[in-house]
Amino acid sequence: MNEKIFTHVIESHIEWSKETFPLATADGALIHASKEIEELRLEIKRASQSNNPDEFKEHQLEELADVFGCMVDAATRLGFNHFDISRAMYLKLQKNKARKWKSNGDGSYSHIK
Repeated sequence: MNEKIFTHVIESHIEWSKETFPLATADGALIHASKEIEELRLEIKRASQSNNPDEFKEHQLEELADVFGCMVDAATRLGFNHFDISRAMYLKLQKNKARKWKSNGDGSYSHIK
């Protein structure tokens, strides 16, 4: 997928969300995101216990898209647009690349302060 298609998908999601959920708030989008994250974690767990974990890939990807959509919704409900989101992600990536990281022992990492 090229950058223009991705940008179009994000813009389409923003339009759809504002029309479909006119009273939604950034906090509401984050509440929904936490539910979607739990659904994703459940799918990851089910795949890890399966003899055929690949059968869960498409549903995991769909759940990831739900989480991402909720995060985009939260950002737009705070007044940011897709350019702001892309810029912030780029700048944060540069910052994170410059940091030192440590394992937390549970599959997650934290930067060393």
